[in-house]
Amino acid sequence: MSRFKAPDHPKRRGIAISNYREFVNAGIHAKSPLGDAAGSILGDEGFRERVFKYLKIFPDKREITEIKKIEKKYEIKDIVRNVADYYGVGEGDLLQRRKKTAEQRKVAVYLCKVLSGKKNVEVGHMFGITIQAVTNTIRSMDKIKEGGGKLDKEIMRIKEILTPGR
Repeated sequence: MSRFKAPDHPKRRGIAISNYREFVNAGIHAKSPLGDAAGSILGDEGFRERVFKYLKIFPDKREITEIKKIEKKYEIKDIVRNVADYYGVGEGDLLQRRKKTAEQRKVAVYLCKVLSGKKNVEVGHMFGITIQAVTNTIRSMDKIKEGGGKLDKEIMRIKEILTPGR
């Protein structure tokens, strides 16, 4: 049973309906208070930054189910540009299959998937590869990262360049 009870008197009921209609109509074109929300974090820029800094201390961010929604996303083209700059190669060398830049291309594909939040089809389209090729690249890079070798350190440095202060 509803707790709300409309006024019994017909005149009061009509006034209440009119006031409610006015209230709804006034808010229809108003800016959403959720427009500046980052995922499920509501608040001004300063508050969101404090929350991001707080979340940074968690060693395993996978425990926070909403983390992907609130992490900053990067454009694929910006990631490609930064990877190309880091390795001193042209962006076209990463976007096209070339034997001399195969390893750097894999790093670019991996970082584009991880940092952009885009789907495999979008990443694959940028690099001219299939969805499965993106998946395979991610898997192989994850295995390489587990080893903690040279390539893992390079990936971490590039991530730091792209995400300063995070």
